[in-house]
Amino acid sequence: MSDSATTTSKINPETGKPVSYTIVVPTIYGQMLVNRHDINQTGMLLKTGAAHDAEQIRFAQNLCVGIGRDFNVLDVGANLGVYTLGISQVIAELGGVVHAFEGQRQLAHLICGSLALNSIANAHVHNVCVGNSNNDVDIPK
Repeated sequence: MSDSATTTSKINPETGKPVSYTIVVPTIYGQMLVNRHDINQTGMLLKTGAAHDAEQIRFAQNLCVGIGRDFNVLDVGANLGVYTLGISQVIAELGGVVHAFEGQRQLAHLICGSLALNSIANAHVHNVCVGNSNNDVDIPK
């Protein structure tokens, strides 16, 4: 997603206010808030209802179901949260918790909204970057 895609909106001629970049998309993971300007993950969710890496998400879901009880799953670089939503729902009854890490504030907010839309209580969103050093990083707005 480019910087301009997340911060620039068209103006509604009737209201004079910016048109939201956020849309709600029905997916196999539940209702998701996505950026309408994103042509990658959002495009695939709109076309198929599944993420472009749906097979990997199913693999992760199956792997998590076999782990046991009361465990944590980390979604590092969560983007729109498709792994977070997909995994949190299958591990809820096992006492599992997903921790989603997303450095871009607007994307972290979209994940929070998607979790709320689907009444998911076993996932936590952390608006931070994860890496192997403690440095400042440039984050697209």
